[in-house]
Amino acid sequence: MATIGNIYYKKQGKAFQLIKRHILVITKQPMFLLNTVMVTFLPLLFFALNYFMGDLGFFALLESPELAPYLVFIFAGIISIPAMMANLSATAITREGSFFWETMVLPLSVRDNIKYRIATTLVLNFAGSIVLGIITLFFLPLTIKEILLAVCLCLVLTLFLATIDIIVNIHRPYLNWSHPTAAIKNNLNVIISLAFRAGLGFIFYRLYLLWPNLTSLQYSGLLLSLFLLFYLLAHFLVYGSYLDKFSKIIV
Repeated sequence: MATIGNIYYKKQGKAFQLIKRHILVITKQPMFLLNTVMVTFLPLLFFALNYFMGDLGFFALLESPELAPYLVFIFAGIISIPAMMANLSATAITREGSFFWETMVLPLSVRDNIKYRIATTLVLNFAGSIVLGIITLFFLPLTIKEILLAVCLCLVLTLFLATIDIIVNIHRPYLNWSHPTAAIKNNLNVIISLAFRAGLGFIFYRLYLLWPNLTSLQYSGLLLSLFLLFYLLAHFLVYGSYLDKFSKIIV
């Protein structure tokens, strides 16, 4: 806190300012905001509709003994929906459109420019995951160990997907859109990102079929290890060769 005459001002860190800027890009554009909220809290809307319509069969199904071995995956899947559906990093550059040049002229390294775009995605995704997780815990009979394992899966998966998506956006910046709908809904980056998630899900389903005798905790541990490995590879890729690609993006 500093004082000049009767004026008080507080210095704010670079990370806070940049993350705030990227969030404002979303919140100040109705199309970006609506898309982010809808895909992040879609399961919450589903739960609410079932509850208020009196259709409690879905909640009873979650408590059935048949689903007990899969509760870790169900919980991890629900809290990971913001990362899987709201692929914000895939349009982190695109959303700025013709104003992208502003961050390129700031006294900011290319590494930090990319890092805080990914950080913004993580902040928004984790916010959605926390809300979904708290609500879901009212319906799923999980142990502390299962909760922690599911949270770790969500954490590493979110890091991995946010990093992969920024690679997609660096490849295809698409800054010259004429309408916000084109930047989000009609953007090939979003389709590529979702297709990657579908392919990833198929691969891990095939892995599950290869080792059917693994317990849910063992398979969760395997997924956690693989996601962590993939995240580290993506991290080194982004902050390696893609730094130069990012710096050459032209508005």
